[in-house]
Amino acid sequence: EPFKGMFRFGRVEIKEGIRWIGQKAFYGTGMKSITFPSTLTDIYKDAFRDCKDLTYVTLPSGLRKIGSGAFYGCQSLTNVSFNSRLQEIGFSAYAFTAGALENITIPGSVISIDKGAFYNNASLKKVIIQDGVKQLNTRAFGACENLESIVIPESVSSFGDYIFGYSIPRAL
Repeated sequence: EPFKGMFRFGRVEIKEGIRWIGQKAFYGTGMKSITFPSTLTDIYKDAFRDCKDLTYVTLPSGLRKIGSGAFYGCQSLTNVSFNSRLQEIGFSAYAFTAGALENITIPGSVISIDKGAFYNNASLKKVIIQDGVKQLNTRAFGACENLESIVIPESVSSFGDYIFGYSIPRAL
């Protein structure tokens, strides 16, 4: 972490051919937007953690895994678009992204939403989980205090503790 916060990028474009983004690759940098290559399959732990100026993320169609804490603390995120091949959203992947991220749709290809994946997102209002998702783990949507609605399909057969702990969904 010796360089955390030292680099400021406006827009980052990762070229075709890159298959994964390593652990803490862009940790704490000041980027505002990023373009991913279609070849990307994995984003590892803390890759974009604390990128506080990052506002918009469109994940490529081949992405399979978003690692633990990958976008943790990205407090300016306004939009996250998940693809239909995504299989895993890791532990605290989008925790503390309490900016303007209001609506998310989790595709049915996701097998598991890991512990605390969207924990403490004060701006999150609407969540749609598509049919096919099987597991919602502990505090997946905990402390999302402004959550208004969430759609949970019949395919979800495993529920962790306190999925909505410290959240008060107005309509389920």
